[in-house]
Amino acid sequence: MSFSANIDTGGTFTDGYFTDGERYWLAKVETTPHDFTVGFLACLGEGAKRMGFADLGGLLRRCYVIRFCTTLTTNALVQGRGTRLGLITSRGLADEFGAVAAPGVPALVEPGLIAVIDEEIDAAGAVVAKPRPEKVVQAARALLGRGARALVVALPGSAREPANEREVQRILDAEYPPHLLGHVPVTLSHQVSRRPEDALRATAALLNARVHSLLARSLREATDALRERFCSRPLLVVHADGGCARVAKTRALDTYASGPAAVVHGAAKLRGNRSETYIALDIGGTTTDLAFVTGPTPRLLPKGDICGHRVGQPLPEIWSLGLGGGSIARRAQGKLGNLCVGPESTGALPGPACFDLGGVDATVTDACLALGFFAPDGFFGGRRRLRADLARRALARLAPDAEPSRTAAAIKETLEEQVAVAIRSHGDGVDLAGARLLALGGGGGLHAASIAAKLGLHDVDIFPFSPAFGAFGASTLDVVHVYQASLAGQGVTDGSLPLGAWFREIVAAARRDVEDEGFAASDLAFELALEHAAAEPGGIPAITRHAVGAQQEFVSLPDGTALQMAWLRACLAISGDTKPTDLTAAPPSASQARAARKVGWAPGERQRTTAVFCLEALAAEARLPGPCLVESEFATLAVPPGWTFTLESNGWMHLHA
Repeated sequence: MSFSANIDTGGTFTDGYFTDGERYWLAKVETTPHDFTVGFLACLGEGAKRMGFADLGGLLRRCYVIRFCTTLTTNALVQGRGTRLGLITSRGLADEFGAVAAPGVPALVEPGLIAVIDEEIDAAGAVVAKPRPEKVVQAARALLGRGARALVVALPGSAREPANEREVQRILDAEYPPHLLGHVPVTLSHQVSRRPEDALRATAALLNARVHSLLARSLREATDALRERFCSRPLLVVHADGGCARVAKTRALDTYASGPAAVVHGAAKLRGNRSETYIALDIGGTTTDLAFVTGPTPRLLPKGDICGHRVGQPLPEIWSLGLGGGSIARRAQGKLGNLCVGPESTGALPGPACFDLGGVDATVTDACLALGFFAPDGFFGGRRRLRADLARRALARLAPDAEPSRTAAAIKETLEEQVAVAIRSHGDGVDLAGARLLALGGGGGLHAASIAAKLGLHDVDIFPFSPAFGAFGASTLDVVHVYQASLAGQGVTDGSLPLGAWFREIVAAARRDVEDEGFAASDLAFELALEHAAAEPGGIPAITRHAVGAQQEFVSLPDGTALQMAWLRACLAISGDTKPTDLTAAPPSASQARAARKVGWAPGERQRTTAVFCLEALAAEARLPGPCLVESEFATLAVPPGWTFTLESNGWMHLHA
């Protein structure tokens, strides 16, 4: 029997989903912000223990695939961390990137770290003027002298003809040879993106270069740690576009929001061809990820947005909100009624005040503990004992003039209202009336029914693997390599798009790459995603998907279609055909009896005695009227008054109002 191990590193917890195709096991450990590799290995080790292996090596020797979602890229870009960059470009782009960034949008490169060189590529892609070596060296020395630690070269027209960018690379390699300690990392924009729009291509290159070394070091350490433990399979990194690839085939930019992307792809897998709209709501310790799933594949944004910067690659339509169990509550203008929750979070360290790790701010977790939703000795499977006295102290510090229970109710209500507002604001064009809410993540089941009520929804679905849903979503992904080609200015006549030399070139690259990785090129399936030019200036371009063969010569399209970009997705199936409904959960490591306790269900109401059930002890087809709580090792499911809980024979759960 062989196994799949899938790890999703979040800001607070690191989740694991392990399966042999018939059963699955969940694991959850606290994230280690100082070194993500520590938490990654700890989660693998916890999974190995739950599966009955004597040590981690026993599991790794039996794994046919290990997938890894990382928040490192997302966190670094959001927090403005990463390598200090210098930009070598020409005058038009220099003016654009030297301008003051919009409020709240971090600058990609400091104005003083932009150097201009003379060179030119004409509209036909011919080299009019080559970069002069002495000017390139002078620009590089100036940027490095001002503190740049890596260089990005972004020259106009290089998507069509990259000769001048390659010439700059050649000059810099001669000045700073790779075999010497003074070698300078250089990123060429056409290596990251083939967008015809120069600014989009340069933006992608700058974002990628900022976090490249940070991510490369972390993934290299994880790969080395696996190899030391006799793992013969490669580590596959989850990409935001819905695939995964080896570290050697992964750009840093590919991993931005890889965890949320895994969530939405997992939700699409569960939805299949059903007609209902699913609202995927993954509430974790640091963020809440939101997506609308209306088909068997996620909706794509043709030119995704990263930290306020438009990039030239499709990204799943996901919104990440700074709301979670560790989100800090603040008072606006000193009034309890004007609370705001997030986006600041205590994360894994110091954590909420009740964790007793040094945190003093009142968080959503502190509020839910004070309201009775958590048992102090039952949180996180009993591995994290919560201190109610510290939670109440933090709540009293936030609002000295109010009862802690009243403050706690206001915090929980504020988070749920903020999530409901986000769903409404992002749901334009989505029929919310008949939608089903998917309660995902460690906090999804705790808040989903209350959020659904605010939206006028009556159905919430919860899965036994919801607490580790990002890791489950990763398990559904195949090996995918993506190759780009610029089609700017190319139109369609006679109802077909010729797949010319550009197509044969990227197909050949795909076949070479998978063979180099030890896979058979004959097993590849190809999909061509085409970006159509917007009908109006500034409009949103459309993306169409076409299954193609390696020897295909054309794609049928309407006459007059104007195209911008092509992405070839070369897919190697490794996820199998197992449906989640066919999997059974492995027995829990422990089952604890539960008892009734007082819970505050609504602001302004007294806490009422509430029945608490242990999920593992419930019989199939059990129906429980609210109010009640259903606890499992990694999550608490809240069934408010007026709602009913149902447990299906396959372990799936439903709430209905």
